Amino acid sequence: KHCKQLAVLVLSKKLSSHPSTVCQCPLLLLISMVSQQNCPKLVSMDLWRARQCSNAGLMEVITRCPLLTDIDIGWNRTVDFGPLIAALLKYCPNLRKLFATAIRSITGLSLRELHKFQRLEQLDVLGSPSLAPDDVWFLLKARPTLKFLDLSFCQLINEAVVVSMREQFPNVAIKKSFSV
Repeated sequence: KHCKQLAVLVLSKKLSSHPSTVCQCPLLLLISMVSQQNCPKLVSMDLWRARQCSNAGLMEVITRCPLLTDIDIGWNRTVDFGPLIAALLKYCPNLRKLFATAIRSITGLSLRELHKFQRLEQLDVLGSPSLAPDDVWFLLKARPTLKFLDLSFCQLINEAVVVSMREQFPNVAIKKSFSV
């Protein structure tokens, strides 16, 4: 019953200052709640370091949240990014912000798939070890709505490439930290 009015969901280890339309609960309880009814008003889901996060659980939730625009799955080491992107494309086409910090399963192919999100504005792929510059160039060219991109600690993308990207895409704030 309460899930029908839920707008923001925080399951992360961060302290939240969201309004009363926020639910803070264990992922297993959430899956149980959502599988019994849709969450038509859920627009934001924060699963940063939610240790119980799995692809099966995420899929169960995503398929019932058609208005989802923001999702943070950062630091969830068990998330398989490819299938997750396919589900988000199918069930949450209005995605604007995707935080995938330290998700090791991000590949160039899965990054390229993100161009299909027509409203994507913000992407954080900090610490993705296998992203190549060509994959990022593709996304930048194919997704003109992008406003912020965090490539910090992406080992295959060097400073010269980032400088060139910033010159060619001045409307995108491209963040890159190089030091370890």
